[in-house]
Amino acid sequence: SGVKVFPNPVLTTESPYLYFELSKAADVKISISNVAGHIIKQIETDFPEGQTTLQLDIDESFPPGIYYISGRVGTRRIHERFVRVKE
Repeated sequence: SGVKVFPNPVLTTESPYLYFELSKAADVKISISNVAGHIIKQIETDFPEGQTTLQLDIDESFPPGIYYISGRVGTRRIHERFVRVKE
């Protein structure tokens, strides 16, 4: 099954979450980049099997705009995007 970013769009006062299901424990390695392609944040962690939620924990260094999440969850490559908007 797929990977989902929520909420999307996300307010500047919130952090989005990445939701995915794992059939077995897996490494998660993702990068978050802006529209210019600059990587702003990288996350690397291990998760147990089952439904998993990862808070992307972003701050003021992420002004309103479009952001891209890429990387892998286990052996699955992921490419998602989210929009950050002012309240």
